[in-house]
Amino acid sequence: MSKEIEAGIAWPCYLELKTRMIAQGINSEVYKNGPYALKVYKDGDDSVLGPLDYEKLHLYQDITNRASDLAKLEGWTLDLPFPFGHHKVAINPILGLKRCDKCESFEAKTPFIPGYNLDAFPYSLYHDDLKMGLVKFNYRIEKHFGVEGISIMPINVKKNGSSLIVTDLCVDIGYLQKVY
Repeated sequence: MSKEIEAGIAWPCYLELKTRMIAQGINSEVYKNGPYALKVYKDGDDSVLGPLDYEKLHLYQDITNRASDLAKLEGWTLDLPFPFGHHKVAINPILGLKRCDKCESFEAKTPFIPGYNLDAFPYSLYHDDLKMGLVKFNYRIEKHFGVEGISIMPINVKKNGSSLIVTDLCVDIGYLQKVY
């Protein structure tokens, strides 16, 4: 059984992709399906702040996509500690967000980004330095969009040539909130 995430694009329920799970976080499981990744957010996920609802996930999608657009437009860069240096940064957009009719989970569709994240060897040797390098970047995004709870971690950043691609803006989406 499939459902529609975007007009004209059938997307299978994650239950049909069980053998293709590629990652798991606090709020989601991630499955690969061709050139896309499917992030599955279930009611009752282990967010410290409780289950995620559509409003919270929609805020996350909005901030992610606005950050993705702005990173391209302004040519965002990130200075990481030695030996990583200066890199151009892209934010992976969320192409669609819906509740699945079959399993009733919220699902987000994103482009699949191949490669190793910055939590893998040899980057893992510098994990604490990388985390500290990302703190300023997190704050910059929070300040620009008037939110709190952005927490990009090395496990959610992939190296693609000389660029870095952020695959997830929040370790726990439950903490994301608007600040006025």
